[in-house]
Amino acid sequence: MPLSRSGIVTVELPQQLFETSSGPFTLTTFRGRSASQFKPSAPQYGPLREDLWTFTIEAAPMGRAATVHMEAWFHRLARRDWAFTAWDPLRQLPLGRGNGYAPNNAEILFTDDAAADQSFCRDFRLLTGSTRALVKTAAPRGATTLLAKGFDTALEGETVLKFGDHLSIGLPGEMNLHMASANAVCDANGEARLELANPLWKRALPNDLIELARPTGRFGLYAMGDNGSVELVRSAGPLSRGRLSAIEFPYQEGNP
Repeated sequence: MPLSRSGIVTVELPQQLFETSSGPFTLTTFRGRSASQFKPSAPQYGPLREDLWTFTIEAAPMGRAATVHMEAWFHRLARRDWAFTAWDPLRQLPLGRGNGYAPNNAEILFTDDAAADQSFCRDFRLLTGSTRALVKTAAPRGATTLLAKGFDTALEGETVLKFGDHLSIGLPGEMNLHMASANAVCDANGEARLELANPLWKRALPNDLIELARPTGRFGLYAMGDNGSVELVRSAGPLSRGRLSAIEFPYQEGNP
């Protein structure tokens, strides 16, 4: 598990938490708050600016062993220096053609559990290309537009990302989550201009990755005074359910 220079340990949560689409996954606007020696209010982790992803999600029903395992994870997440990667269950693939996506067939597998992955991806298949594109030209922190390359040239004139699609941008293990604010059309060179609803937290450099399949962000339980929470509801029957509320801890300049 990587440890960033900010001191935040980033871990991978068990997949059960993301096998359901219940609960909101939204881009939420937060206003910066003033602080003084009499009333300090800056969070230990997390930025003071607008546009952070927040979500609440319920895990699929869990048996005894999974419940014990998840309770241990929830205990870890209660620490202020732990974060985790997460994706929106409803946006695991783009509505646009992405890098060769087309509807009505399930052929993309993400884990060793084919049945689970086909249930995630039952509306899409990958015709050609890969699940990624690349940044072509550098863009500064705060930019809301980005030139991407590496789309399959067979998609010339196709909408590769549609309004509302998610994508993540950065380096492996350091990806921030973004949402398309307009349709992006591929040209003959396999390039497309991407418009972003939430500004870049850190500058994008040439050949940085743009992830199109299960785009992820980094999340934690403490930020902005609106603390996330974890709850595991044990059942008198054989199954329990877990609920997780979290807020984005984006990678920033000087905080990879």
